[in-house]
Amino acid sequence: MRSLLVRVPAAAVVALALAVSGCGGSSDAAAPATSAATRTPTPTPSPTPSPTPSVAPAYTLTQAQVDASVLTTADFPAFVDDPDALLDTPDDGTTYDPAACGDVLDGLEVVAADQTPSAVAHIGLSSDGAILGQDVSSYAAPFAESWVEDVAARIASCQTFAVGFPDGSQATATLSALEIPAYGDRSTAVRAVIAADGFELIQDLVLVTIGQVQVALGVGGIEAADPATLDQIVTTALAKLPPAA
Repeated sequence: MRSLLVRVPAAAVVALALAVSGCGGSSDAAAPATSAATRTPTPTPSPTPSPTPSVAPAYTLTQAQVDASVLTTADFPAFVDDPDALLDTPDDGTTYDPAACGDVLDGLEVVAADQTPSAVAHIGLSSDGAILGQDVSSYAAPFAESWVEDVAARIASCQTFAVGFPDGSQATATLSALEIPAYGDRSTAVRAVIAADGFELIQDLVLVTIGQVQVALGVGGIEAADPATLDQIVTTALAKLPPAA
């Protein structure tokens, strides 16, 4: 099951808050990524007849390319591998009230309706109370042209709900749209605030599609990531994608 929420029980939210308050500092971010390759310009029309140009193949990635494009601790040395920060987690019995909100969360990341990725990779990293999860997936068919609007509609249908974790702890989650720069072909972002026992975990999910490839990035912590840090993470991730053929 894919979910917007990194499945952090209420007790872990509290522990994360205490860890942050105890360390009293934050890690340095990685250096900004290089810009993506420019697109090939459209040829200038000629007065003489010319052969019809061939259609460029859709941008997709092989499994090897996907595996090589995910973020690592080399990109962010202050982070360590952490499977608990994965965006793609098994169905562990977490419940939602209203129950339909579980389907809303699962639908936020899968923007290629009724498709299984032909190649996919997941990573989870953490550092000093911050968590970073990433999915890179390639699909055999194009995404729906309305996927950004579809995400907005799902958020509007389930803005506040209760989350019950398998350990018996409870939390309240709130979803809202998050304004970000334009990335890739299309992009959007969602903020989830998870409150438990007087503490809050703030998670931002950024979704970017390029051709038939989706990059999903989840950044979480007791404090929201500032726009510059979030932009740096996104641009670093996108710069690791191979150029179009």
